Amino acid sequence: MTATAFAFAVATGAALTGAAPAGAAAPAAPAAGDVVSKYSIDLAGCSWHHDRYWGESAGTCSSTWASGWVEDQESDGKCVQVKIEWKRNGRVADTDYSAKACPDGERETFYKKPGDGSHWTADNLDVTTYQS
Repeated sequence: MTATAFAFAVATGAALTGAAPAGAAAPAAPAAGDVVSKYSIDLAGCSWHHDRYWGESAGTCSSTWASGWVEDQESDGKCVQVKIEWKRNGRVADTDYSAKACPDGERETFYKKPGDGSHWTADNLDVTTYQS
């Protein structure tokens, strides 16, 4: 299946941060064939809502945390997951993942902060909802 990407730029003009649980294994990044919905967020009262036929996610964030949920909405044997890329000084400095939501109808909640162990303030972030 060819990947379909949706890119949405949301300029809010603030800062956000988030953290992931220590010791959690990092899931694989979205593969080339995965369906992806992505927002780039420049913080300040930021929020997102991705809604596709295969899954949905929504959340809020600041320069120090991101909180939300992800839900599988299709009986296709695939899962839906959120990836958060925390940015500092123009580069991805940390990546966090939600738990995978599957099968159809399952919803997972998450709360993340930038940095593993010692948390810091992000300049901005990318939130990606994908199916794999």
